[in-house]
Parts: sequence; C-alpha cells; structure tokens
Amino acid sequence: GIYESGSDFFLQYAATNPGQFDYALYLKGEGIDSEEKLREKYDGYTGNDPIKKGISDLRETFGSVLDRYMSPADSGIYKAILLGDKSDMDSDISDLYQASGISHIIAVSGMHISLVGMSVFRLFKWLRLGKKLSLTMAGIVSAFYVMLTGASGSALRAFIMLICRFLAIGSSKSYDMISSIALAMMVLIFYRPYMVLQSGFQLSFLAVFGISFLGDMITCSLALFSQNKEHGRLRRYIRPDFRPGNALRTVISNLSVQSMTLPAITFHFFKFPLYGIFLNFAVIPLMSFVMYSGIA
Repeated sequence: GIYESGSDFFLQYAATNPGQFDYALYLKGEGIDSEEKLREKYDGYTGNDPIKKGISDLRETFGSVLDRYMSPADSGIYKAILLGDKSDMDSDISDLYQASGISHIIAVSGMHISLVGMSVFRLFKWLRLGKKLSLTMAGIVSAFYVMLTGASGSALRAFIMLICRFLAIGSSKSYDMISSIALAMMVLIFYRPYMVLQSGFQLSFLAVFGISFLGDMITCSLALFSQNKEHGRLRRYIRPDFRPGNALRTVISNLSVQSMTLPAITFHFFKFPLYGIFLNFAVIPLMSFVMYSGIA
C-alpha cells in the first residue's frame, strides 16, 4: 500500500531490515517519486522552470561564497545551518551533533525561519516603511528563504506559523501558537501525507507543542502555586507575586521541549543524550549570532 504509486522506484530504496532507516518513506514524504526529482534534490535543478532554476543557482552561489571564505569543515556546517544543504558536512561532525542532542541546529526549522522573518520585519519598520508593508516584505523574504533551503517539513511548518504571527500583528490581534501549529499541521498533512512519518516533522511539531502547551502549563502552575495559601511552608520558596523571568522561562521551555521530543528521539535514533539538555542552554542563545555571522 505504501509503495503503490511509483512502486519500482520506491521498492529499490525501501528498508530491508527491521529498524533500518526507510529511505523510500522519506522520499515519499519529500514528494520525490522519480530519479529525475531525486537528482534535482541533491545535484540542483536542471529543468526549464526559471524560478526553480534561479533559486537553485542562487543557492549554489551562496554555497560557493561560504567555500571561498571558510575552511571546508566550517563551510559545511554553515551550508547546513543557512541553506539546508548537508551534502558537504563532515559525517563525523554530523554524528557528533546528533550524539550530543543538538542536531536540530543544523536543520532549517522554526528558529531559522523566525529569525530571518522577524529580522526583516524589524529592519523595514526601522526604515519607517509602515507596519503592513514591513510585514508583506518580511513574508516575501521568508517565503523565498524557505524555497532556498529546500522547503523541508520543519521549514514549511515554521513559515505557516510565522505568517499567522504576521497576520496577527497586522490586524492587531493576539497570536495563539496552538491555533497556528494546528493549522500548519493540517496544511502539511493535506499537502504531503507521508511527511508525518518523518523524524523531522515529528520533532518539529513536538518541540513547538512542548513550548506552547507544556511550557505554558508549567509556568501557569508555578504562578497558581505561589498564590495558594494551603501549601504552607512550600510557599516561602515562591513569592506570592511570582512572575517567571527570562532565564526561568528559557529553562522551562528547554525542559519542556526535551520532554516532548524524548519519545520521538528514542524511537528514531534509539538513544537520548542527557547532557544534550545542558548543551542546548548554551547552544540555542548563540544561534542568532551564528545565523547573522553566516548571512553577513
């Protein structure tokens, strides 16, 4: 049933052992059902579509700039982070990132799309171009960046949520993360149903659910706990006017994300590095500097 369409193509890439990575399912999730599309994914677009050809050529140009000014190891990392291209990344470094629980920083996702989109929005607002025009330009740049990086499931999820955020800002309404992630999930499942089986899709959505649901629930619980007089001595550790600061919110968000993604990580990768929890406290705040330096 899974390999009904294009069976000859998919069967040659199907997993042959239990627990083995099923490349055929991955290709179905990416919408690749022919050798031509597979070559296009790894070697660049060679067809006649001017938009796809232009984006592919621009991606190669940006990659060549990174190659010119960086060492091969650093260039491979920056290509993965900025362009979603892991083909030149050293396999030992990639394995080290995965074993350390920080492989998400080399996958174009919410952190990358949001950083680019919100930076462009703030730049145009600083230039006094008006809120609506700034949001429109930021949306266009974000869409272009998603296409430039290969439009992975996590990138598309982040883009849909970012557009929801822009619409909320433009209409002066409050932004609800749960509603936007639900919309993103429905759109992506309708667009590419097999994408739901990919580890990147699952980890991306679980991470956002960790922040928006579990993280907020813990924060609200701490606030309610501080105001409940029945907790007696325990209340002396939390002030009645408790409001979580940025540092505590970061800790809660990180722990919530790690907790929500734990089942998917152990299912797909058969291990979970506990020290990765602490590494993320250092790595995530530095990602903005890495992105800006790479873009520069």
